[in-house]
Order: sequence, then C-alpha cells, then structure tokens
Amino acid sequence: MNLAVNLHRLISPELVRLQLETPVPEPVEGEEALRPAAIRDFKEDVLGEIAEMFASAGRVGHVGKLHRDLINRERRASTAVGRGVAFPHVRSQQAKEMLLGILRAPEGVPFESPDGEPVRLIVAMVAPPGDDRLYLNLVRRFSVMLSGDAALPELLAAADEHELIRVLESYL
Repeated sequence: MNLAVNLHRLISPELVRLQLETPVPEPVEGEEALRPAAIRDFKEDVLGEIAEMFASAGRVGHVGKLHRDLINRERRASTAVGRGVAFPHVRSQQAKEMLLGILRAPEGVPFESPDGEPVRLIVAMVAPPGDDRLYLNLVRRFSVMLSGDAALPELLAAADEHELIRVLESYL
C-alpha cells in the first residue's frame, strides 16, 4: 500500500487541532509540580478530546467506548515517547476505519514522558482490529519520523491544518 496516496484517507483538516483544547491543570497551592493523579486525569481528558475529535468527523462508533479503549491503552504504558511527542494509538472496535489525528500544545503539557519533557505534539491513531499490516507500518513510520530532528519543528511551525498535513506527507 502506498501510504502517500492514502494519507488523505487517514487524516483530514478536521482531524488536526493546532491548539489542544483540554485545559492544563495547575499545581495545588504550595506545590511546584502536579500530583500524579492530576497528570493521569489530564491525560484521560486529552484522550477524551481525541475521541471526540474522531467522533465529530463521523468516523467512529461509540465515542465513550473509544475513549475507554484509549484510556486502557494508556494505562498499559504511557504513549509519550519523549522529545515532546506523545503517540496514543489503539485498535478498537469503535474505529470504522484507520484514522490519524494531530493535536499541538506549543506551550507543552504534562504527559509522563520518559525524558520528563512536556509534550508539544500528540499524534493519535485508531484502527479497527485486524488491519495489522498498515497499523504496524504506520507505527514504525511514525517512530522513525518522530525520532529524527527535522519533522517535529516543522509540524510545530505549520501555519494551518493543510500545511501540517503537507509536512506530515513529506516525512511519511
């Protein structure tokens, strides 16, 4: 499968948010850092924003169940990969088709990243069960793309949704 040709089937401008909408919690008065429970709750809210974004595009089944699937995946292991990136991905019965979504948080948000850095780019992927070849191919391609030095600054600097998708296409 030629990914460049099919990327437009996987992501569209309504699946790109240039600014994360979920409000970032503040530390409890007198504390410098967020408590782990606050970070966990925040991450679950972000995963809800992702589920709602996919649902608003009309391309998933039950949004609450998709949200639960994303949370359960995140609880197994944090999808923050370091270098300011999180990559929540899950196979779910709620996905009518494989979808990609991009959310930016230019100021950085807490996401339990292994390097301790705040996350500024969230690349979300949902797929129906059984689409293993494309799913694993995309996970591998994103891992390579986001471990390099070039793509992240360009994705963060994209002026609009269309430019961000063009940048994504140039690296995948």
